[in-house]
Amino acid sequence: MNYRLTIAAALAVILASISEFALISGGRWLVESAGAVLVVALAGLLTRLSPVPSAVGATVLSAAATAPMLAAQPLYFKLIATVVIGCCAGSASGLRLFRTIAADVTYVAALLLYLNVLHAGPQSLVRVIPTTASLRHLVHLATSGASLAKYSPPVAGTHGVALLAAASIGAAAIIVDFVAVRLRKPAIAGLPLLVIYLAPIATTAKVSGPGAIFTFVLAATGYLALLSSDGRSRLRGWGRVVTVWHQSGDERAAGADIGGLAATGRRIGLAAVCAAIVVPLLLPSLNLHRIFSGFSGGKGAVPVGFPNPVDEMNGLLARKSAQTVLSYQSNGASGGNYLQVYVLNYDRDKGLWDLVPPVRSAQVTGGPLQQAPGLNPSTVQQQIFTTIKLGQVNGYWWKVFFLPVPYWPMRLSVAGNWREADGTLMVYSGEASHSGQTYTVTNGEVTPTPAQLTAPQQIPAPIRQAYLGFQSPQTAQLTKIALRITKGKTTAFGRAVALEQWFHTSRFSYSLHPPAVPNTAQGLLTFLTTTRQGYCQQYAFAMAVLARLVGIPSRVAVGYTAGTEHADGTWVVTSADAHAWPELYFSGIGWLRFEPTPGGSGGQDSATQPSYVTAALPGHGSKSGPGSKNGNSHGPSPSTSASAHPFYKKVPFPTGSAGTGAVRNSRSAAPIGWSVLAVFVLLAAAPGLVRMMSRRRRWSAARDDESLAHAAWQELCADLDDYGLTCQASESPRAIARRIGSEAGLSDDARSAVRRIAIVVERARYAPVPEAADTVRADVKQVRRSLARSAGLTARWRARLLPASTLSPLGAAVRQGLGLLTGWMPAQGEGTLG
Repeated sequence: MNYRLTIAAALAVILASISEFALISGGRWLVESAGAVLVVALAGLLTRLSPVPSAVGATVLSAAATAPMLAAQPLYFKLIATVVIGCCAGSASGLRLFRTIAADVTYVAALLLYLNVLHAGPQSLVRVIPTTASLRHLVHLATSGASLAKYSPPVAGTHGVALLAAASIGAAAIIVDFVAVRLRKPAIAGLPLLVIYLAPIATTAKVSGPGAIFTFVLAATGYLALLSSDGRSRLRGWGRVVTVWHQSGDERAAGADIGGLAATGRRIGLAAVCAAIVVPLLLPSLNLHRIFSGFSGGKGAVPVGFPNPVDEMNGLLARKSAQTVLSYQSNGASGGNYLQVYVLNYDRDKGLWDLVPPVRSAQVTGGPLQQAPGLNPSTVQQQIFTTIKLGQVNGYWWKVFFLPVPYWPMRLSVAGNWREADGTLMVYSGEASHSGQTYTVTNGEVTPTPAQLTAPQQIPAPIRQAYLGFQSPQTAQLTKIALRITKGKTTAFGRAVALEQWFHTSRFSYSLHPPAVPNTAQGLLTFLTTTRQGYCQQYAFAMAVLARLVGIPSRVAVGYTAGTEHADGTWVVTSADAHAWPELYFSGIGWLRFEPTPGGSGGQDSATQPSYVTAALPGHGSKSGPGSKNGNSHGPSPSTSASAHPFYKKVPFPTGSAGTGAVRNSRSAAPIGWSVLAVFVLLAAAPGLVRMMSRRRRWSAARDDESLAHAAWQELCADLDDYGLTCQASESPRAIARRIGSEAGLSDDARSAVRRIAIVVERARYAPVPEAADTVRADVKQVRRSLARSAGLTARWRARLLPASTLSPLGAAVRQGLGLLTGWMPAQGEGTLG
């Protein structure tokens, strides 16, 4: 049985799986996935035993895995389980069909049992055998993990995500083991490895930089090791070499002299991998189709594709700790302002809210930007100047970068090539990275009068066609809810305020981990009538839909709330401030922001109701709506936001001038420095500690005179290696004793001790009865002390801290590994051809 190829296949899968760190945070999933790969490897070994043992193993595993089917009431479940177990038992006959079925069942059953023990042990029979309850628990975990797949990576490494990772990587390991080991096609086994490696690249995960290079090298190393192991086993199958000389451990005595051929094959493989990396860098770049009409800015063509704003927002909110995204200073009366990044509209064909594509746009030149759609020039407005500095965390990130700006931007001073989308006024660039960039934006803030807000709606045809209507099987039920909420409201603005305040009642609660509902109209109906738990995504989409059903055009904006104000007037926006809110259209005013998401300590703390909504509420002079501060139209109070939101307790904020985007904490440098120092100290002391432990282990394992003699000789040779004196394998113990006595500068007592050790060792090796070895331990200690006294200070400390007897085997192992994996450095026993 080819154990080397099995081990190489498992190692290749584990190394390729490390690339999934771009998708999943934490390390739990990797440990569980590595365990799944090992279980699959053991199952593969079981399938390759002789028919009877493999049949017994397959039968036991299949019986355990199908226990829930055997216990189920429907008869066809019992029949299916019986047929599977019968095929596994029948594989003992050696029939190819039965053996194939048994092998497949062995793989799958072993993986299922492993996942069941790991994630559903309490629900299982004796914590091992699956039950209906344990399978339901696994399905529930898998569903919860799959619900995180819509978030921007890396997602949190929850139990559900770890289960999905271990199951998928285990399934890939089954294919690799079957193809590489059973079918002996390791080159084809690279395809499932490639699927694992390319999974982060096929998503919005960030796979650039040193991390991507490291994961690529690991994946390539695993694949090369798999090819190398298969090549060595095939060459070894040529037969034995007839030779006069035989040395224990010499690979040539066990098979053909394959060293040169194996090393040459690895050189070719490594050269091919290097060529695959370098050649694309030398080829001319491919210009992708320009998705933006008339786009002329940015470096090169804009990549095809749009970001998924909701996934990016959810990824920011799902972070374990808040990270600073940007900071700004503003001259607005209310201080802060919501920052809009994306505008979403309901796509009737897809049945979901999606980014409005910037098909038509205008170049940002520093002059006046586009007028806000639907805004009457007579509407009262004020200009606000805001200076923004982006932090090192890009926040909403895509190959096309959308700039966070307050709505509506009138002027923009920013370096680079930027465009403003018609209608939505989104500002974007083809340059992906803008960390640390500073820009200034002048935006107009509308202050509508009560008369304007209550005026009859006159909706332009383009707005009506694009932002009204919601067709689904649940539209009638949703319309009934919307009409019940807005009953008695005679104006569009009155209906909008009623919808917003309905979400602020005690019926609804805020949760970043709401019950899972589908992203459909039925899911919306379930949220409004049953679960009533969610965060900004659910609230924004729900109010936008209900507003359309009562005749108010709506869209959804995704960006950031105002953030947190600090003592020097700087506002800091973190990933915890990522937000979505509905915008409703009113005649002569244009798009107005509404805030249905609960604010305050029980909701998204930095979410605030606009002043024109709180002014329309009864008793607004003394009591503002939830999440607002005395009618403040934008930002939360510093005291409230800094104390109520749990994220703000964990993240230090800058206290310097505006534009301080990066978070700095000088007190964190000391623990990091001490940690680094501790790591260096441990690494420096490790060889000496290993030497001490190996010495103690040798002496403790010696029980009789013969084992004491062997331990004494190993310790003596190790001590000589530490002080630069080697023991040649061709020398006898007595010859080494004579040479060391004259070369090492030992004392007379130490030379006598060396002679006594040599005599004891020779008698233990060759005499019928070994000599008493009671004094050899003391003799070895005396020789070691004499070597230390005769050596210089540098040699003495080198022998203690960096003992050659410990480091030399490590160096040999590294050289062996490099030789096996790269071929540039021949492995032990391998020569060169020619």
